[in-house]
Amino acid sequence: MHTNTNHEPSSMIDPEIALTLQKAKDFLLCYFADALSEEEIRSQLRQALKFNPLMLHEGMHAIEKLLSTQLPPQTLCDLVLWSANVVLEPPNDENARIWLQKSSQMVQFILDAY
Repeated sequence: MHTNTNHEPSSMIDPEIALTLQKAKDFLLCYFADALSEEEIRSQLRQALKFNPLMLHEGMHAIEKLLSTQLPPQTLCDLVLWSANVVLEPPNDENARIWLQKSSQMVQFILDAY
């Protein structure tokens, strides 16, 4: 797994959005990057929920904020490719947006079940 997370030119992103982007990166690296399956991700999220539900809330909100923000081209794609270690076909922001929306919904479902 390659986890280079310094791929966006910081001059192109508002400081508040840069902080949100870092929260999303940290969340994806923690719960998604090393998982071998969607079920493993769900299991890790459920386990984390027992100890620190705030981390899941913050990660999900960071992703949702990024999805509702105008970002420089390739930002979402790079986030998914590098921080979640997911291969997108083709690798573009639209496919990254779809993947992030599904991931956010998965987290919300787990939080709702709690």
